[in-house]
Amino acid sequence: MAGRNKRKVRRLVLRYYAERYIALLLVSFALTIAVTRLFLEVTGYPQIGNSELHLAHVLWGGLIWFAGSLLPLLFANRRALDLSALLTGVGSGLFMDEVGKFITSANDYFYPAAAPIIYAFFLLTVLIFQILRRNAPRTARERLYHVIEMFEELIEGDLSEIEQEIFLDELNHVKELDRNDNLQELADHLLDIVNEEGKRIVPHRPDPLERLHDFWHQLSEKWFDSSSKPTWLFWIWFLLGLITVIHPLASFYVFINRLPLPWFLDELLMINLRSSSEVRILEYLRLWGEGSLGLIILLASILGVFGRAKIAVHLAFFANLALLLLINLLVFYYDQFSAIFFTIIQLAVFILAIQYRKFLLAH
Repeated sequence: MAGRNKRKVRRLVLRYYAERYIALLLVSFALTIAVTRLFLEVTGYPQIGNSELHLAHVLWGGLIWFAGSLLPLLFANRRALDLSALLTGVGSGLFMDEVGKFITSANDYFYPAAAPIIYAFFLLTVLIFQILRRNAPRTARERLYHVIEMFEELIEGDLSEIEQEIFLDELNHVKELDRNDNLQELADHLLDIVNEEGKRIVPHRPDPLERLHDFWHQLSEKWFDSSSKPTWLFWIWFLLGLITVIHPLASFYVFINRLPLPWFLDELLMINLRSSSEVRILEYLRLWGEGSLGLIILLASILGVFGRAKIAVHLAFFANLALLLLINLLVFYYDQFSAIFFTIIQLAVFILAIQYRKFLLAH
């Protein structure tokens, strides 16, 4: 009897648009970090306050973060969740930008480990995003939750043909998957409502994110047309691989020959081998890792040109992944936030490799 009366634990259910909200958070987080560092560098790190008070931007981040957390608690429609994701990303960016002050007794904003910590935090969020993108099987319970969440379209009176198809598909799956009579009856009633509303269909009006997604999908199909070989992509891999190989070679050459460099070349190459012996070990790892992965990307570009596309794309994919996940943690430690620009290039090339890999697996 005790077992029967035990209350059933309600498992968490992902929102239907969860992937969209995490994407908004990621973009706003990354842009906030980049824009904040650029603004502070250009303006000479100004302070809001006086000789006694200093209103650090971590406080503004906390305020924006709080506002972002309030919105879904106060408002029920999807627009509140979009705004919440954006504000949470901005607030998190302003907060994490000052992590150096939190992990050092001297409140050192420029502490070298701060940039890798922020980058690792970003990567963890990207991992969550990738997990959400997997098309895992959904239970009838989850599908019904999603239908109820999507009912905003009916309440607002702007149900489109595309949205009606999604409704019908979800509800029919509920009827097939769940044997609960009450849920079956609920699904039938909801189907009747959706079909009735189908008489008042309106043209689909995609929002900016949907338009961006559709635009990217069309570009991907055009770029990776099965009738042609994407030679342009192999050239991009070649250039990325070449740059990734040249940097460690130039660094080692300058260090071994003790060559003096103009300040701009010294900044570009970041000759950290001149640092203390404790730091130098990690720099060796970074440079050897860069060089090795750069050679793999070069090999991928050559294999792609000679028609070995599947091997090439796998090599480029995993080499780019290792650069982004492992080597860049060391890059950010040494180069700090000057590494953002090249990381964006690596990320763009990685996304292209993902799309081309998907295309090849589908054909």
